Amino acid sequence: MHEEFVSSPRLDNLGSSFCALDAIIAHSRIAPEKRDHSEVDMILLFDHEEIGSASAQGADSNMAVEITQRVAECLVTTSHEDYYRAIRRSLLLSADMAHAVHPNYVSKHQP
Repeated sequence: MHEEFVSSPRLDNLGSSFCALDAIIAHSRIAPEKRDHSEVDMILLFDHEEIGSASAQGADSNMAVEITQRVAECLVTTSHEDYYRAIRRSLLLSADMAHAVHPNYVSKHQP
């Protein structure tokens, strides 16, 4: 953020989580009149990726669906069809560092 080195020695998505949070903070600073007021900015940061994404906090849990449905229910959009259209128009990005080379375990890396 301040042009310093970010170290994430456990490689458990700390680097991508930092970048996502920094990006959403920067985007929130855009003047409201220059933004599309229909957008909802959101990041989902999951836990337990090393032991299985199907856990209650993992990326394969129902948390993402549940959260997006709850947000949609709070908006003017109320039909299931509107929800599905909004999901299809959304930008979804998955960032993971699982394929990076850990400096302490270089021999464990698979090219």
